[in-house]
Amino acid sequence: MVRGGEAYNDATMEDAKYVGLTDEFTVITNGEKIAGTVYRRLQGIAKDAVDNADVILSKGQANYESFAGEGHHAFFTFLCKCDLFVSRFNVPRLTGMFVEEA
Repeated sequence: MVRGGEAYNDATMEDAKYVGLTDEFTVITNGEKIAGTVYRRLQGIAKDAVDNADVILSKGQANYESFAGEGHHAFFTFLCKCDLFVSRFNVPRLTGMFVEEA
């Protein structure tokens, strides 16, 4: 799943096509031009994909901030870039994290 439009340095459908990702995989958009993926704002194919996924792998701190706590079994990978996350996870700044939410 990619962003619905440009949001910071996040990948868009145009980026996925450019690197050939769409030639190998089904790529869908979250429909939003914002950092992260907000479950309640998902529609159609994106919502169905999340609701029926066996595994959700989510990259980036913005995805953790926007999607964690939404009631889906997901794995998040991100760097703790800000004081809030450094404090929340009690790790040094820029520590790589892999967090499971059941």
